[in-house]
Amino acid sequence: MKKLFLIAAVAGATLITSCVGLQKGVSHSATFVNVTTSVQSCNVADLEVGERVTYKYTTTSDDRAYGLNNCKAAAIASMLKKCGNADVIVAPEYKYDSKCDYIEVSGRPAKYKNFRSAK
Repeated sequence: MKKLFLIAAVAGATLITSCVGLQKGVSHSATFVNVTTSVQSCNVADLEVGERVTYKYTTTSDDRAYGLNNCKAAAIASMLKKCGNADVIVAPEYKYDSKCDYIEVSGRPAKYKNFRSAK
């Protein structure tokens, strides 16, 4: 009987220490459930379009490193700031040299005005 009790005690101690050892390597995190949602809003706005403007942008080596589309986007962003923080350039036209050292953008700066709910 003493042997059986001793074996049970050793097995129990081994089981307890092995569980404690496993707890050290376990990390816990919150669980979550993916929920499909959609947000819809129907708004309209007026677009106030200005006169055609031509803007010449000198590209940087960083602009050129990411290609022509990046150069065009940088030129448009700079033009929007120079045109009184316009929201969009309507009908942009681009001229650039073969090395993309500069981009000349021509277009009409515009701002969105009078946002309202569509009915």
